[in-house]
Amino acid sequence: MGRPHLVQTQRPARPPFQHDEAHLPLTVPRRTQIRMPLPDDDPLFTALFVLKDDVPTNMINDYLQKVIKHSNVYNLWLADMDPQNLTEDDEDATIPPVDPTWQSPFVGKTSEEAFEYLATIPLQMALNRGYLVVLDRALYEQKDWVIIYRINEEGEITCIPCTAHMTLVYIDSYLWHR
Repeated sequence: MGRPHLVQTQRPARPPFQHDEAHLPLTVPRRTQIRMPLPDDDPLFTALFVLKDDVPTNMINDYLQKVIKHSNVYNLWLADMDPQNLTEDDEDATIPPVDPTWQSPFVGKTSEEAFEYLATIPLQMALNRGYLVVLDRALYEQKDWVIIYRINEEGEITCIPCTAHMTLVYIDSYLWHR
């Protein structure tokens, strides 16, 4: 007797991860003209950007609480137009609750424009310029994800979804290995 005949069925194609104005597939680099000044020391804070006006402050608070609960550190800075208060002091991180009247000055901007903004911040500020985090309402509500963007020395931007509570673990593990 022979082997039973197995019928192979085709799996449906996985939908590509898409985000941002250019619908970037997961980790596919997008070249830019940005030349990010990268400090020698590992930075203390990573910027959290809100690029759409549909993200309520209670969602920002929920996300920040998840990160803090998982990592026990306050390392996210809710990006605004005044980074001058960033020092090596943990008290400069964004600690929930966020003021309910807060509005992002980056609504309608792109991840590339967010990196352009980070490039203008003086190097003595304790801010991560190689990574930024974007809180997107749909991805956060549906999958508990945020998007982590990375820019390399050549100005290539890549992005990857990350489970919300693992944000700092992902970023810190890369910084440790570079």
